[in-house]
Amino acid sequence: MNPVAYMIALPPALARLHDVFHVSYLKKYVSDFAHMIDWNSLQVLDLGVVMIEPIRVLEVRKQRLHNREVTQCKVQWDQYTEDSATWEDYNEIHQRFPHQFNVFNS
Repeated sequence: MNPVAYMIALPPALARLHDVFHVSYLKKYVSDFAHMIDWNSLQVLDLGVVMIEPIRVLEVRKQRLHNREVTQCKVQWDQYTEDSATWEDYNEIHQRFPHQFNVFNS
């Protein structure tokens, strides 16, 4: 490899992604206690997939993607702070977590 390019090992689920990147994409990591994971509280499936559940929806928005409008929700996940919340497709979250969807109406 070139001294300014790195190849990363990707899991099979990400095999379609390009696995070489330039060093300019690297950033110095700044240590933060909020990034620490309590390994005792994680639920791990047989394949090594970590199961996390949504706690609540912080915000809902309509986003224009290409020629259509989609609804997204900002989800706070179990074991993570509000600062780590992610924008997710509203319909996908509703489908993946139907038993908790009453949480999303709060």
